Amino acid sequence: MTDHGDDTRPRPGEAPPRPGAAVDTVQAPLDRASAVPLYHQLYLVILNQLEVGTWAVGEAISTEEELAERYDVSRTTIRQALQQLVWEGYLQRRHGRGTFVAEPKVHHGTDQPFGVTLYLRAQGMRPQWRLLGMAPMLAPRRVAEALRLHDGQVLEIRRLLLGDDEVIGFHTAYIPFPLAARLQASHLMEGNSFFHLESGLGLKLGESRRVIGAIAASETDAELLETEVDSPLLQIQRTTFSADGRPVEFLHALYRGGRSEYHLTSHAGGITADVQAAATPSQPRTAKKE
Repeated sequence: MTDHGDDTRPRPGEAPPRPGAAVDTVQAPLDRASAVPLYHQLYLVILNQLEVGTWAVGEAISTEEELAERYDVSRTTIRQALQQLVWEGYLQRRHGRGTFVAEPKVHHGTDQPFGVTLYLRAQGMRPQWRLLGMAPMLAPRRVAEALRLHDGQVLEIRRLLLGDDEVIGFHTAYIPFPLAARLQASHLMEGNSFFHLESGLGLKLGESRRVIGAIAASETDAELLETEVDSPLLQIQRTTFSADGRPVEFLHALYRGGRSEYHLTSHAGGITADVQAAATPSQPRTAKKE
């Protein structure tokens, strides 16, 4: 086999398909005259095969050797294309077994007034919470600022979120004392943090504020979330307020990027209202549950 790697020179007798022409995406040649790298072209070809159902969910795709032979490219090119699909959540690597079609992503957001537990149920999954630990501690600076504390103690709660026995997310929540003193471990096994704030502590909740970002998994994160080091994670930092405007919880949540996505809905008419609300004191809005 000739290894062309990412060489973009045209091959004798080979021409790219005409725009709009029907092609066999399994056997279609890569366009070596294109400025688009070969690995990205191959990524698009395999992505198309996944979207049309060439392989079923949970099924192993062609091996690296088979793909390299079929498209006459190097194993390095194959790995680049497959790794991109793994990062985006379309594929899943299983050590010693191969590369498999991943389950669809778990999605949640602020568009519905219920938590991530019910989002999982709505998607046909069985949610579970695994309590890793809870202990009092001096509030870290970021937590103290969010909860408006001055050298105050908080209860740190660490939990894993599972769907159908698969780890989906890792939550670390901080609740200030003396409020946290009323919380029992049994409250933490049944639902998301809104559940134990409302049912366990009897609070009436107001608004919540979120900061959403992406980070690379550390060794600790990767071990907890059963993913690879440096794989992308969805990060959500949320401060929840009671109906009378007191901050009652700070949550740091990490979700496997390949298995999670967060949906937001924006209304043009609401932007002005939000700006005015920020400038004018008003009553806290009802929390949308995470």
